Amino acid sequence: MKVTFKIAIIFAVTWIALKMTGFLIGWNVPSNTPFFVLSNMFVLLAAISVGLYLQKRKKVEDDTILNDVKNGMATGVVYSMIISAFLYFYYEKIDPDYNRKMIAEREAYFQSIVDDPVQLKQVKENNKDLEIMTKEEMLQEFRKTPQMLFSGGFIMTYGILSMIMLSTFYSIVVAIIYRKVLFR
Repeated sequence: MKVTFKIAIIFAVTWIALKMTGFLIGWNVPSNTPFFVLSNMFVLLAAISVGLYLQKRKKVEDDTILNDVKNGMATGVVYSMIISAFLYFYYEKIDPDYNRKMIAEREAYFQSIVDDPVQLKQVKENNKDLEIMTKEEMLQEFRKTPQMLFSGGFIMTYGILSMIMLSTFYSIVVAIIYRKVLFR
């Protein structure tokens, strides 16, 4: 197995352990979400950096920046796929209550808008489709978005797309830094 894949697996398991530790000690609340997102971004950067460093030390391939970016992407894509699959199972099977809490929070917010005549009038003025709807119809329409956004499938899809884009950026930046600073 290539070193880039090994590194991706090791770092993915590390982040999964961090996320599961957070779940076990009760950190799985919306206010701690930025911590887990930022730690995921940091671990992805570390995986790409370490994977590319170890691959360059082996000097197996031609020494071009394109190969460096490709090797960094190999680590990043494998990491992204593992983490995205984990996120799907986490939010669907391990902690489905998190999504239920988020959906309930949004529904309470939408209910407060519908119950307030001033905000309701403002919403109807901003969206002509809502002018003819009753309060119940509006609430049904409002509920569709959070139910889609807080589903395991959407989180997995959004996660893999964003992490692959971030992997591309990180791979380019790390390859440039390694070429200019570390491996002259």
